[in-house]
Amino acid sequence: MSEQITIKTAADLLGALHNDNLSICAATIKTIVRQPDKAVSICRENGLDLFAELVHLCDHPQSRNLKSGYVFALFQLRDSRGMEFAQKEFLATDDSRVILLTAKEIAKLPRQERVRFLAPVLQAGGQQTKTRAAANLLADCGNLIPELAIRIAMLSDHKGAAPPVNSQTVDSWIAELQGPYSLSAFKLLQEISPAGTSP
Repeated sequence: MSEQITIKTAADLLGALHNDNLSICAATIKTIVRQPDKAVSICRENGLDLFAELVHLCDHPQSRNLKSGYVFALFQLRDSRGMEFAQKEFLATDDSRVILLTAKEIAKLPRQERVRFLAPVLQAGGQQTKTRAAANLLADCGNLIPELAIRIAMLSDHKGAAPPVNSQTVDSWIAELQGPYSLSAFKLLQEISPAGTSP
């Protein structure tokens, strides 16, 4: 049976968040998610910053098992600092659950800002979930350079047209065929090129 937490005071809330019993911590997270405005208000009345407290818990080594819950909860607070946190955490983490949660927040950025932020992530080709998330977040951004457009076509879950092989894209295609996603590049090239042709 899951724990039931009732928020009455800031001290109660913070005590439950820092409890050694993980089930109490998890129940507190659920309470914050259900009543984010109430949780923020109770903390603010006592001079406490709930957003900052959740960020601190995200960084605490002992909170590793609950980190995705803390991240989800802090985004429910609709705090103006949420986007900065999402971008920082997206770059820093290798936790697939946290990557997907922060990616959902980053999706709110205007297209040009998304491209500036995510292009280096996509081109670096690091952690698989992060790279795929970057491709998905850039899939609706037009007028991209060939290097980005090809990689998005290879990795995104949103099927889009890959750039054709021509004098402007051939170097980018060759780079992908020699890069970390060479098999995906080869398969994609087979789909868009007539039989018997290659860069």
